[in-house]
Amino acid sequence: EIADRFMNFPGVKTLSQLPKIVALTSDEEIIRELRAKNYIALLKNKHIVEVANDPQINSMVGKVDFQKALDYALEK
Repeated sequence: EIADRFMNFPGVKTLSQLPKIVALTSDEEIIRELRAKNYIALLKNKHIVEVANDPQINSMVGKVDFQKALDYALEK
């Protein structure tokens, strides 16, 4: 429930629906590394690096108030 509230916060929801980010959620290599908790491999993953370096996505991330999103998610 908390994760759903976070993901539905304005800005976060928009980011999560971007095609490049949606593609990351179905990338088998990324899923495998997440399950293995291999975070170093994730930081080096070419698809994640591409998304992290995307100027449009960076601009959108900079506009999201993640503290407010977390506060909203944790509200009872």
